[in-house]
Order: sequence, then structure tokens, then C-alpha cells
Amino acid sequence: MKNRFFMQSEILQVLPNTQCQRCGWETCADFAAGLLESKSSINDCLPGGERVRKALAKLLDQELVPPGPILKEEKARVAFIDETNCIGCAKCLPVCPVDSIIGTKGKTHTVVEQWCTGCKLCASACPTDCIDFESSLLTYIVISKESAALRFVEKQQRVELKNKDKEKVENFIEVKEDVKHEYLTNLSLKLDNDSPSDE
Repeated sequence: MKNRFFMQSEILQVLPNTQCQRCGWETCADFAAGLLESKSSINDCLPGGERVRKALAKLLDQELVPPGPILKEEKARVAFIDETNCIGCAKCLPVCPVDSIIGTKGKTHTVVEQWCTGCKLCASACPTDCIDFESSLLTYIVISKESAALRFVEKQQRVELKNKDKEKVENFIEVKEDVKHEYLTNLSLKLDNDSPSDE
């Protein structure tokens, strides 16, 4: 029996890594873990279609139930933002798992086609319904599942680092002013004492 970590890694190599959440799990990694714990089904990866369903059955040594095709083959589509209706609310930015949307609050956003996995999470977050999904004109530059997985991991790391920095700031702000002043004063005195003498 293979190590659980390696099994989960092999499952992720089979999955399209769109992070679309249509399987009911928050991430593809969660779905993979669910498969190993028999909490999810090989039939649940909709963007993967029959190709992924059959590959998972073989990898996990499971029978296809039902044996016939049940998933449609989905064409790769990417997000397009109607810039005339975009209000720059920025609600689509945090939900994009691979940071394929560029923009800032109050400004019109746009999508980098080469990075978009077509997960459709941004459309659900958009209050003006200005995001649609179409076949990419850049058919020769479809994001690979490996690149999608890498961009997702990189975004998770950035968000985690940002949250840690924010937590540090918030924890310092919550300290009483007199305690904060004493800490800074002691720190200043320590730095003065540690500085080399002119003698």
C-alpha cells in the first residue's frame, strides 16, 4: 500500500486542478483526501469528465459505477469581463484561486486568459453579472493542470503571509498605549546601550 501523501499527490496529478469546488470540496487537494477517506466519489469531478473518472478508477483500483459514461466532456472556457458593466468592486479578486484577474478597487478589472482555469467562482461573486465564459482565442496557450496547481499554491502562500502580517499589526494595535510606550522606550534604551562607545 502506497503512502497516503504519495497517493494524494498522484490523485492531484490526475485532476485538472481548476479548484472549481463543483465536487463539493473547497480545493482539489481536499477532494483528493476525500477520495482516500471514501468521503467523495470518482464521479464528482465534472471538469475532468470521463477521462479523469476512468483514470481515478484505475489509480484507486475501483470499479466504474455505473460502468457507462456519465460525465460530459467540457470544453475549456475562460472568463471575460464586460468592462462597461464592471464597477470595480474587487469581489472577484479574492475568490480567483489562481490570481488570473487583474485590477484594484474602483478600477475596471480584466482577465489574463493564459492563467484562467474557468472555475467560474468569480462569476458567482460578481454583483453586476459582468463575467461570462467563452472559448479562449488563445487556444494554443491553455493553462496546464501543473501550472494551475502551482499558481494556486503560490496564491495560498501569499494570502497566508499577508494574514500573518495583518495579525501582527492587529495584535500590536490592541496593546494598551502605556504598555506600548514602555516597550518602545525600553527598546530604544537597549539599542542605545548596545551601540559601540566612542572611546
